[in-house]
Parts: sequence; structure tokens; C-alpha cells
Amino acid sequence: MGRKLFFLSVFLWAAVNCQGSSPFKSHGLKLSNHSLEGDILIVEGTSQRNRVTGQSSGLLAYNSRPWPSGIVPVVFEPGISQERQNLFFGACHDWGYAANIVCVPRTLESEYLRVTTNRDWGCSSTVGFQGGTNSAVNFGHDNCWQYGTVLHEIGHTLGLMHEHQRPDRDQYVRVDMTLVGPGSEHNYEILPDGDTTTPYDFYSIMHYQGGLGIVTALPPYAHFNDFIGRSNALSEIDRLDLGRIYGAKPRRDTIISIDVAQRMVQRLYNSLLFRQADYPAAMGYVRDIMRRGVEGLVATGRDIALSEEYRVNVLEEIQISPRTQAYNLYFGLISRDIDYDYVNQEIIPLIEQGRLADAVELILRSDRFWSSEGLF
Repeated sequence: MGRKLFFLSVFLWAAVNCQGSSPFKSHGLKLSNHSLEGDILIVEGTSQRNRVTGQSSGLLAYNSRPWPSGIVPVVFEPGISQERQNLFFGACHDWGYAANIVCVPRTLESEYLRVTTNRDWGCSSTVGFQGGTNSAVNFGHDNCWQYGTVLHEIGHTLGLMHEHQRPDRDQYVRVDMTLVGPGSEHNYEILPDGDTTTPYDFYSIMHYQGGLGIVTALPPYAHFNDFIGRSNALSEIDRLDLGRIYGAKPRRDTIISIDVAQRMVQRLYNSLLFRQADYPAAMGYVRDIMRRGVEGLVATGRDIALSEEYRVNVLEEIQISPRTQAYNLYFGLISRDIDYDYVNQEIIPLIEQGRLADAVELILRSDRFWSSEGLF
């Protein structure tokens, strides 16, 4: 299983046994009353361990498998706002650019993913497809709805394990278990079945951050301490790992030159904030694009679109309408005669739904953008 793969139930889920007509009341998680290897809870009625086929050799699946055909039907617990539902689907969409997976609203499917808000479970998830209604991801507090956290939990749902639980992690980071709170040890213990065929990924969305001193990069890698666990976007290896489960999607060529990266940042500032790029502050974005290529460009566009500067400057001060913003995005990023059907059908509806970041990403990944005259 590619190093974060495959499918270790690293979060402890409580059993739910309520009654009622809602799928959240009539179908609770049913977990066994014992654990496997100290921390892995097994869904009741299933075998403890199954050998994974069609994946990297030596990988074990714990009571889990990939989502059939890469399709994840989703049901939200009543009370989750439309804004947060859009955020969830946007994050799932990010993973969908890496591999052949898609999250869709559940219709009549009998097996699906439940999105819940149980405060006792914090930010947590089962790992992989559990079958029936046993697959769930939980956002128990407001801070669980940060974009990077949502990406992280969906990563577990799709089948990835924590980066800092790789068998070789002690060569790269120090994990101080004395600082880990009671009951959370399972999130830091080494998983001996994890694969190490890809480089250790300090930028992974699946890596815990070291802000509490629990996870610290070893001296040869100390310069990574400012990055580990702080990503709000998928790394190249995150994409590779998921692609090894569901099949990878074709990639664009990576942007590497500083000249191209600077031009991209300037375009994003002009089309999103209606102002010139704020150097040297924007150089952080330039470095991210150079380091992570297309993913850095997309992350930069999303970051600016979701920024406080955008909210204040565009929405409150300039008060640009969704239609004007859509046209400006098209001209600013694609730089050619406008395709009215494309803007009206694809871009404007996203902006009207408050999904500007998704609209920006749609353009940045589109053939229209990459074939745009004068891009480089």
C-alpha cells in the first residue's frame, strides 16, 4: 500500500445505536469490542485482516477496501450548512484531480459515506470503504472545517494513512510519545505494514504538524519544521499514493521557472484582487509554484480566492458582481476572446454559490488555460 495506504482504521469510532427514519439514526457504526494490534477498531461482522490485491506488495488492508469504481456517495448529517457541504465537495474534488475518484450526493445507494458532527469524535474518519453505512467522516468542531483538515480526513476516507506513521519515519522525524494525550497514541504509532517506496513527504497533507513539539524533523531536515503538517493542498506524493489505489489521472507539465511562476502570481492578483502583486509577500506564492508545480499554482489561486484580502477588497469595498468577477477571471487567466457559454454555464454558477476558489481551480486546470495564447 503506498506509504499512507491502505486502509488502517486509525481513528477510534464509538458505536451508535439510535432508532428512527434518518439514515443517521437507523444505521449506526457497529464496531467490535476489541482492537487489533492495540488501536485498530474492527467493524462488527467483518474479518480482522484481508490481503490487498492489485496494490503494492506486502500491503495489508484492515477491514477495508477501495470505494467501488471510485464513486463515493455522500450523506450529510442534518444541520450541516450548504457552505460546508460545498467545502467538503470542493476538497473531494481536489483528490479527484489526483485519481479516478468522485464524491457525489447519495441518491438510492445502500452503501455510502456519512458526514457527521459528533463533538466527542473530534476531527476523525474511518479509513477506506467499510461497506454498508459504516464509512464515516466526522467534523465535531468548527476548526475541523479548515480546508486542510477536510482534505486530510477525506484522504483517510479514500484509504490513506498518516505519513508520520511510516516504518522509516524515525530516520526523518522524532515523535515524542510522552507529549501525546491519553487515547491518541494510535495516531502516532509506527505502522509496520506501511510502504516506503516513495520519499518521505514532509509536505504531505497526511502529516501531523509539529507545533506542539510532538513531531519534530531531525537535524538534517530541520528546515522542514516550518512546513510539516501546515499544508492546505495535496503534495505530489499524496497524488501519487491515491493514484496507486484508484488509478492516476494525466498530469500537466510542472511549472518550474521563476519567470513563469511570477507571471502566474501576477495574473492571479490582477484577476482576483484587481491590484498588482504585493512583492515580496507574493514571493511565497512564487516559491510554492516553483516547488510544487501545477499543484502550487492551484493552491495559490485557491488561497487568494479564500483570503481575507479578497473578502474585504472585492466583496466589501469594490463590490464586484459574480458575473463581472467571472468575466474578469476568464480574461485575466485565459487572455483571449471570451467563451460566453463556458462562463455562463461553468464559472458564474460556482461564483454565485460562493465557490470562487472552485471556479479559479476549474480554470487553472482547464485546457483553455493551458492552451491560452501568451501563457508563457
